[in-house]
Amino acid sequence: MAAPGDLQPVPGPPDPPPDAIVVARRVRAPAARIWSVLGDSDRIDRVLGLPAAVYAVEVGADGLPVRVGRARQGPVRLEWEEAPYDWNAPVWLFGERRFRAGPVSSGGVRVLLSPEAKGSTRVEVAIWGRPRSFALRLLGPFLRWGTVARLRRLLDEVARASETGPQALERARDRLDRTGDPIVVNDDALARRLADARDVGVRADVLEALESALRTWPEGRVSPLDVGALAEAVGRPLRDVASDLLSATRAGLLELAWQVDCPVCRVAAAHAEALSEVGRRVHCGVCQVEYDVDFADHVEAVFRPHPSVRPHRLTVRCASSPAFRPHVRAQV
Repeated sequence: MAAPGDLQPVPGPPDPPPDAIVVARRVRAPAARIWSVLGDSDRIDRVLGLPAAVYAVEVGADGLPVRVGRARQGPVRLEWEEAPYDWNAPVWLFGERRFRAGPVSSGGVRVLLSPEAKGSTRVEVAIWGRPRSFALRLLGPFLRWGTVARLRRLLDEVARASETGPQALERARDRLDRTGDPIVVNDDALARRLADARDVGVRADVLEALESALRTWPEGRVSPLDVGALAEAVGRPLRDVASDLLSATRAGLLELAWQVDCPVCRVAAAHAEALSEVGRRVHCGVCQVEYDVDFADHVEAVFRPHPSVRPHRLTVRCASSPAFRPHVRAQV
């Protein structure tokens, strides 16, 4: 018997159902590199063409909290219960949804990365859905064809980027994360605010990198702004770049906001436009816990584009994605 506190081996994922769509290929890259793209079920849902969802935590039939997602696929209303997904980075990911409304009763995804000889990895992605009606089952072969085509394109892009290097991987992630969410930038407002930012002393190389980010980065990297990636792009210390971004808020190019992180799941539990609006206690809807706010440990300044330059359009397809909890290596 293991002693208390001993780490236990993480079990493997459940098998997908026999009728699941399975696409696999061998990639000449380590699993950790591939996981940086495929270890994100939100990204996979984007590529598959699933709609953006609105999530809420409600009381389930058993009296316990449950995360409920709602969306529309054209005229069809979708509603589902989404239990926490399981994963063991960078080896596997498994998640299922139970639908309250929509053409399927349940559906799921499994990603499996198996190391092979000479640093290669066998990549397998399985997708499934259980149709409610006989008519939809008859359309199954046509629907499967489209899903297989999308998954093959995804794995082709992952393979090319993973085998090329980190910069190619980053570009691939950005391309995939723009799927379904076109970037809208007000060119006139951007030009004016860039000129104003130069006038208040923002460095030219930071402005150039910031303009590129506002024009090309997907919403998840600009709201809030990925300051670390911006500092890496210009080769300057993070503190210096943050100082420039603070000056950019004076020019109306960016907005400064405050994010309150949950001490349990470490994702944003609340946002405030001003520091004075941050309450002393915050409730995390994901963890269903309420906690006292420690300004030193829980509150961070974040930057986002001014809405006159680039409207905020952050959307989510899968709230249970491991990508939203990168500090969690395994959850079962």
